[in-house]
Amino acid sequence: VARKVDRKLPNIGAFFQMLSGLGVIMVAACGPEEMEWLHIVAAALGFGGSAIAQIIYGRALVREDQPTPAAKRLFVARCFISGAFLVSASIFGLAEAGVFPEPTEHICEWLLWVFLLLWYYTFRFDMTKP
Repeated sequence: VARKVDRKLPNIGAFFQMLSGLGVIMVAACGPEEMEWLHIVAAALGFGGSAIAQIIYGRALVREDQPTPAAKRLFVARCFISGAFLVSASIFGLAEAGVFPEPTEHICEWLLWVFLLLWYYTFRFDMTKP
């Protein structure tokens, strides 16, 4: 990606992706029963870093010199996935605050993972051609 577009956006995206990886490692290292505050901070880093990286990478990938119609469709798909991710994150936050009943929080947490993995899966279509 960095070879095809301006290096600044991919580098910023990589930084947030690194923060995301650090957050995911910290979440795995400490469960909510051990240190709840650290678990929440780590989860915010993990999901937040990936959300920001998603948006930056999506913008960087569509800013190619001559984006193809397929690249534009992929950008639209990424926008929908990112939107669903942000809606799930919002509902998750409201469920944490007690606005929604108990299983909603866990469902939204899993949806965050699903949308994140689905978004990263779309990279497969960028990497098919050199």
